[in-house]
Amino acid sequence: MSKVEFFTAVSFGDKPKACTQSLLETVDSYFCLGGKKAYVILGQAQQGSEGTIILTKDSPAFLITALKVISYLTVAIPVVLLIAKAILRSIHTFHIVDAKQKLEEGIDIPQATIEKIQALMLKIQRHQDDAEITWYASSNNLVFRLDSVPDLIFKMPLSTGGVSFNQKKSKERSEKRFANMVKATEVCLAHQLGLLVVPHAKKFNAAGMTLIAEERIDVNPNESAQEHLYQLSGLNETARQLATFIAKTGFSDVEWRNMPLVDTASEFQGNRRVALVDLEEMREAKTGIFGGGLGRRGLIGCLASEEQIDIAITEARRHGVVHQDVAQIKARRIEEIQSDQQLQQFYMRKGILENARKSIQVDDLSSLGLNLEEQGIMRGRRLRTGTGDDDMDFEWERTPVTMGKAITDVIAAINTGLRETPENASLKGKRYIRLDHDSQEEENFFLKEYHRLGCKGFVSDEELNQRWLKRIIDALVAKGHLFKLDKQDPYGYFVQA
Repeated sequence: MSKVEFFTAVSFGDKPKACTQSLLETVDSYFCLGGKKAYVILGQAQQGSEGTIILTKDSPAFLITALKVISYLTVAIPVVLLIAKAILRSIHTFHIVDAKQKLEEGIDIPQATIEKIQALMLKIQRHQDDAEITWYASSNNLVFRLDSVPDLIFKMPLSTGGVSFNQKKSKERSEKRFANMVKATEVCLAHQLGLLVVPHAKKFNAAGMTLIAEERIDVNPNESAQEHLYQLSGLNETARQLATFIAKTGFSDVEWRNMPLVDTASEFQGNRRVALVDLEEMREAKTGIFGGGLGRRGLIGCLASEEQIDIAITEARRHGVVHQDVAQIKARRIEEIQSDQQLQQFYMRKGILENARKSIQVDDLSSLGLNLEEQGIMRGRRLRTGTGDDDMDFEWERTPVTMGKAITDVIAAINTGLRETPENASLKGKRYIRLDHDSQEEENFFLKEYHRLGCKGFVSDEELNQRWLKRIIDALVAKGHLFKLDKQDPYGYFVQA
């Protein structure tokens, strides 16, 4: 370990300080105009030194920096403080810890593992199944585990968002992700963010590609499950530390899935830890705290109580991260929290707490208030076979259908969706389904037709609400068979059952 440079400012953080430590911190700060700053790490003193420090970037406020520069012109003030700095530095000794080495601790990648990845590289790049590979993700990054190395997760970015490979671009993204992990380690050590777990990791090359081997942490990867876990107690201090981390790093892709809880037992006592498992995106602290660009939820949107939200906002403001619409952002999240509480009451009334897959059942369809005899013409595709195999194609047929039949079909589609949601999802996640009315699959084509019936061409929003599928969903919500229609997009309806 190397010693701290003379003009590198030392900070003891918020812990109680001796008189000489406070003086050293003051004079060091006076000569600090930016760049790297040395933060003393609690409880990690090395033999022959007062403490171990981590170097991380610091950016003083412009006004403070300007005042310092002006004071330098007096000559007398900087000379006196320079002498004081020299005396104080002579009685304090520190050693630097290497954040990259800290990050790589305990990660060993045997040559046999590298050779196995090289042999599997073509399958990995194509996201193909193999007895040795367990897949976790394959969209913007290929994330997988080898059964022969169960304690490691391997990550390799695609070069163009899931389309093709370009070795240079893929390597650049790997280098950037790893640099972000080193930066995260620096910040967590410097600011004593002990509740934030950065998985140990190391870069390596295989078959001309750069991959990251990352410590596998036992967490539930399902986002709805993590949303539910964030409602547990013991997250106030975690919220504060996350706000500090985001402010210092610019971590912007803040979602439940990217910072899953490590301590998940309901009986757990104390502050809960979170794992920072996806640090690829560090663009802007403002987005990381308040959400925004590219649909980012942000820290405020992930917290589960007004107290936690206020803690995060206060900590962010302390580090200079503010938003002009903070009141509206907070109010929107409080509304979501209240809706979740109402959902729990809905589940309690319906007996769903005991049966997460409980089907939707409407004994009397007329109770929905829709005209069951309303008629429509449903288009269908029928296989038409010619004289040879090459002549096989489809033809359209038209069949009368009633609203009553449509209601029965839509309820059946909802119940099918309830049976097919992920098993590791939360109760809310198990009952959150999408009715896809743009699907070309034969078994779901009827939803496309029920979405078409009742509305022709480009019409007003009021007329769009007359679509059969929309009217059926609205009726099921109004009569308490569904909790709500959460949202809709051009391709389907998202229903909370």
